[in-house]
Amino acid sequence: MLINLNHISKSFGTNSLLKDVCLQLNSGEKAGLVGRNGCGKTTLFRLINGEVEADRGELYKHPQVKIGLMQQILLFDSNRTVFDEAVSVFSSLEDQGREIEALEGEIESKAHQVELQPLLDRYAQLQTRWEMEGGYSYKPKTKSVLAGLGFQETDLTKSLSQLSGGELNRLNLAKLLLSKPTLLLLDEPTNHLDISAVEWLENFLVDYPHAFILISHDRYLLDTVVNKIWEIADGRAAEFSGNYSRYVVERENRFLLSTRAYEQQRELIEKTEDFIRRNIAGQNTKQAQSRRKALEKMERIQPIQNAKPPAKFRFDVHRQSGSLVFKISDLDIGYTGKILARRINLSLFRGERVGVVGPNGSGKTTLLKTILGLQTPLNGEVLRGRDVEIGFYDQTLSDINPGSTVLEEIRSISRLDTDETLRGYLARFLFQGDEVFRFVSSLSGGEKTRLALAKLIFSKANTLILDEPTNHLDIPSCEALEAALRSYSGTLIIVSHDRYLISRLVQQIVYLDGKGTFRNFKGTYEEFQSSIMASENMIKDNLPPLKSDKGVTNYEVSLPSSRSGLSKNQRNKVESRCTLLEQEIQRTEEQLEITSGKLSEPSIAKDFTQFKEFSDLHQHLTSRLDQLYLEWEGSLAILETQTAKIRNP
Repeated sequence: MLINLNHISKSFGTNSLLKDVCLQLNSGEKAGLVGRNGCGKTTLFRLINGEVEADRGELYKHPQVKIGLMQQILLFDSNRTVFDEAVSVFSSLEDQGREIEALEGEIESKAHQVELQPLLDRYAQLQTRWEMEGGYSYKPKTKSVLAGLGFQETDLTKSLSQLSGGELNRLNLAKLLLSKPTLLLLDEPTNHLDISAVEWLENFLVDYPHAFILISHDRYLLDTVVNKIWEIADGRAAEFSGNYSRYVVERENRFLLSTRAYEQQRELIEKTEDFIRRNIAGQNTKQAQSRRKALEKMERIQPIQNAKPPAKFRFDVHRQSGSLVFKISDLDIGYTGKILARRINLSLFRGERVGVVGPNGSGKTTLLKTILGLQTPLNGEVLRGRDVEIGFYDQTLSDINPGSTVLEEIRSISRLDTDETLRGYLARFLFQGDEVFRFVSSLSGGEKTRLALAKLIFSKANTLILDEPTNHLDIPSCEALEAALRSYSGTLIIVSHDRYLISRLVQQIVYLDGKGTFRNFKGTYEEFQSSIMASENMIKDNLPPLKSDKGVTNYEVSLPSSRSGLSKNQRNKVESRCTLLEQEIQRTEEQLEITSGKLSEPSIAKDFTQFKEFSDLHQHLTSRLDQLYLEWEGSLAILETQTAKIRNP
């Protein structure tokens, strides 16, 4: 057992955050901590980390537990480089390395064997210890983690004073992961990460050998990396086994069972009280008194309170746009002296839903602002269709004034409605009572996001352009936003690192690779991940992509509706496809074996650029191989179905 929270309670003033919390975490367990913004999740972390004390209850921590928590206030030496700051986690190995270097110099300066022997003995001891503790691997490991979190090789020599707030947070996360505590406390670690970095973090946590507790609004991440869920609601904690999806089902089941038991007990109590009233003064007085005593001793069932309703998002459209919404022709985006993406050609039609993805700095926000006309293109043009009315959500929340109240912000876009009407509207977004008179500057990040979305929804635009709309939202609000966008009848362009949201909403992906290349993919996010990304990286690494026969896409062919099955020509195409797939599988397996060998070479492990290239290549080859086998199995299934039809006409 690593930690045990036994009847823990914590209040701040009159605000009771945690009430009688009982939770336990064992070695190697991986828990997701969920609940609404402000419910006490971060306070629980601070209690576990020893930053605050509980008002009541006991907190046990194993004597050997090493806790790692991301600090919100970042303290760095601004003159240090990114790499030096990250590698400072291994200060003991750094000190040993310097001592070894000093001994090497001293050994070289000694001329007599007698004087050398004590130094050589000390050198051998230090060298053995240094190797056993990871002296040869800690620098490549540091570079690998930094690369996984989105740092380029050129970033490693930057001074910390040159980094943005988001980059400093990523560096802080890298240091935490490199320190490998026996209990890792992660509070929204995907903030400031692009999708590729989130996926890298996901793989890291899947393989993490120790325990962790994760606070995150990323449902994909919670589904993949945790084996239990801790929920905080109304100050109380409940534990659920399994990942997030299983928790959602189990929580609903518990609520239904609790409600049923509560109703059955209430019915029993009412019948008993009725019997007591009718018989307390009559012939059955003793029975009535006996039942009264039993009723007094009865332990009353407290029903599980269903979650407080989330904000009510609903995107209506004032009027439809024309069929063509945007036509983008030969568009270059970026800034003077720096092109982020070239020759973007894209036509967007009414009702289409597009997700824009790519690494940080690839130009996603710049593309949105260029489409909106807020930024001048370097080349090309953006034509807007007829009757297009745009609603824009800016992740910087520039559309809301910190000096205004919540009510004033809504009134600024609706002069005709009464305060009563506007307050009723704001209540849908959980701004109730006197909360509408709070200044925007006093709102939390989640509250500001809800206010910005309230203004956006009020506009009833037929085209929505959203830049990271789930930032600062808790999971219930993310789910409410997702449901509203799924029922939205207009056109949608969305930038988001929330893979769950993207996968549920869009049917088209625009990918900016950060190297000036633009890709437009028709299909879901999962289809894009499994095919386009793999194919693109195979080309980049000079590995030829699989060539399709004319008229055949993947393993799908046009099957006739009759029982006659495939025509001879169709069967020949599928057989040819199988042969090509088998050849490509063999080539890919050979490449994968070579790449695995390269990754184990010490010279590669010490070279940041080569190590990252081969790591990326290994990942892409593995993904490519899975895709090829899936397609090959599908082709075989088609042939087997055809053979069965021939045998059993």
